Amino acid sequence: LAQALQGNPRFRCDTMTMILAVSVLLAFSCVPASSLSTTWVISSEYKQPDCVDRLAITVNGMLPGPELRVQPGEDIEVVVQNRLRDQSVSIH
Repeated sequence: LAQALQGNPRFRCDTMTMILAVSVLLAFSCVPASSLSTTWVISSEYKQPDCVDRLAITVNGMLPGPELRVQPGEDIEVVVQNRLRDQSVSIH
């Protein structure tokens, strides 16, 4: 501190560099983890999983359902809309 008060430019430069580095580190440490939000609509549709038309339970019209890829630390929100008339739905 005494050197800074005496006008030593090297000391001020090193101090400013340190303050900048700490500020950047703090800024990146405060960035929240990314999050993913998706909606799955569960319904029954005729599909041909084995080349024969059959009534199948689909997710967003797909059989099998959509792939969900996440990284450690990511938040996930999956909104499930059950459009099956007489069946309940459980997602594992």
